[in-house]
Amino acid sequence: MSAARFGRRGRGHWSSLGGPETDADNIAECCYCACSMLRQVAPRLVSFEEQVAAVREALAALHEAQEDWSAAAQTLAGIDLDSGAS
Repeated sequence: MSAARFGRRGRGHWSSLGGPETDADNIAECCYCACSMLRQVAPRLVSFEEQVAAVREALAALHEAQEDWSAAAQTLAGIDLDSGAS
């Protein structure tokens, strides 16, 4: 999925505003946004560990909704389980 696809649509593109969007389109856009956010915070992961884990869990749920089990598993595998250990 390319960034250009989302750049053309801009804000206010939800189906309630007249667009022919489907749930699959909305899920795909949410996945794209979550992946973009994860790429942006990657260099500062230590500062945002809890938030990144929450986004990864939500992203995995979106992959599960699309029945993309492999992507869901890979997303969850990226959560650092040792970060909270003392």
